[in-house]
Amino acid sequence: SGDWSSDVCSSDLLFIDLSGKRILVVGAGKIAIRRVRTLCSFTQDILVIAPEIHGAIREYERAGKICCMQKRF
Repeated sequence: SGDWSSDVCSSDLLFIDLSGKRILVVGAGKIAIRRVRTLCSFTQDILVIAPEIHGAIREYERAGKICCMQKRF
């Protein structure tokens, strides 16, 4: 009906220039994986902190795309 806001979830929109910014992601679950996947397109300075890190997050770390710190935050 012309109101696009009803079709788009507000969490899907983020208009921030991340170039040159350091990004901290707390947690390494499903949501963090989605966030890291998206953020890797915009910056190479991403730190993930979580008590347990495995799976896709470790793969991003092995590829040199992010840094991980396994500890409680």
